[in-house]
Amino acid sequence: MTKQDIFLGNGAIALGLLEGGCQVVASYPGTPSSEILPEVTRMVRSEGLNTYVEWSTNEKVALDTAFAASITGKRAACCMKQVGLNVAADSLMSAAYLGTVGGLVIISCDDPGPHSSQTEQDTRFMARIAKVPVFDPSTPQEAREMAVSALDLSEEFRVPVILRPAIRVCHARQGLEYEDLKKNNKKANFAKDPSRWAATPNFRLKLHGELNHKLEEIGKKFATLSKYNFHNLEQGVHYPLGIIAGGVPYAVIRDILREEERTDIPLLKLGTPYPFPKTLADAFLAEEAADIKAGWAANGARYEAMADATLIGQLDGVELGWMASGARYQAMADAFLASQSAGLKAGWDATAARYQALADYYLSK
Repeated sequence: MTKQDIFLGNGAIALGLLEGGCQVVASYPGTPSSEILPEVTRMVRSEGLNTYVEWSTNEKVALDTAFAASITGKRAACCMKQVGLNVAADSLMSAAYLGTVGGLVIISCDDPGPHSSQTEQDTRFMARIAKVPVFDPSTPQEAREMAVSALDLSEEFRVPVILRPAIRVCHARQGLEYEDLKKNNKKANFAKDPSRWAATPNFRLKLHGELNHKLEEIGKKFATLSKYNFHNLEQGVHYPLGIIAGGVPYAVIRDILREEERTDIPLLKLGTPYPFPKTLADAFLAEEAADIKAGWAANGARYEAMADATLIGQLDGVELGWMASGARYQAMADAFLASQSAGLKAGWDATAARYQALADYYLSK
């Protein structure tokens, strides 16, 4: 049965997690993420689901709980604010190397402004440091869809995935339709593999190589993920300016361009900023690349000519100065060494004679 409701952005994320079959959700409260777990709890009760829900001791415990569920094959998620990810950073870095079995989504809600945080740190950079993919939603509906996509991607490539909604997404409201939610009855099954789950440094090196390969493949997938990454550029049309944006800034820029009827400015939307969808970005820039390159070349030639003219006028004098200075310093160095050499040689000779005399004395005994 189709239902309708007005969801807070965090409620939309909770809905997406349950639609994606998430079986374990752990969290530590902190604005702007605090409403996600209560919304999960509300829907678990109203829909009669079997999802395990936990307020954890801290963000690291939340991530460890979700990761433990993931490596047994269950789909899991943990929720926190952006500074909470600092607390969970140690677990995040290792989880990226070790990989997952069931889907694992780490929801880290950013607070640009800030409205209720001690920093404005950007989780997209944390994802890059940890080498895990990141989704950047622009609306509650997209956050809902990305929660499902993140679980799918994590399970496909066996890597944790970060969902990074900013506060304007978390606390926005949007009317959504959804169907009855279903239980996920998948049983836990932990396969022992000491070389992975208890990896020593030698195995970690191998796992790092595997992670790099996963990111390359995910980057290729993101370049064709037109649901979240796309542009409205028309081939063969010259544009004076192009804009690249993601998340809430994309939504704002899109609305401004529509209101002003600026169809002459193309917009590239990046919903998955890491790994960066390079192929798509290259295609967006291709129309302008020739003009930009020609401009750079012309400017480069002009500045090069100016530099050459200046240097030609200066180099002769500089070279003569260097030669004169070099000869002067060489003469000073020669005089100094000459004055020192005689003294040093005399000192060495006297010392050598004294040690020789001592050696002769002891040898005669």
